[in-house]
Amino acid sequence: MKTKVLFVCVHNSARSQMAEAFLNRICPEEFEAHSAGLQPGKLNPVVVEAMREVGIDIPATRPRRFSICSSPANCFRMSSRFAMKRAPNVVRFFPA
Repeated sequence: MKTKVLFVCVHNSARSQMAEAFLNRICPEEFEAHSAGLQPGKLNPVVVEAMREVGIDIPATRPRRFSICSSPANCFRMSSRFAMKRAPNVVRFFPA
């Protein structure tokens, strides 16, 4: 069974999208990565281009809203410092 990982950021428009795509690309047999934002914004076109340059196409990906209800109980959640400050009881920060 794959370990589920949810990357949570504020807008789900850049870092969390990239983290999801990289983990799914690098370790598809071990992990099932997803991403979400506390206040979803618009996908950053610079991120789309940067990911395309390394061979990962994410233009169809839309920022998604994080909800404690939509987050599986068996999911390992990682967040940015900014997301943790906005919702400390919901997400946790795991430093690199």
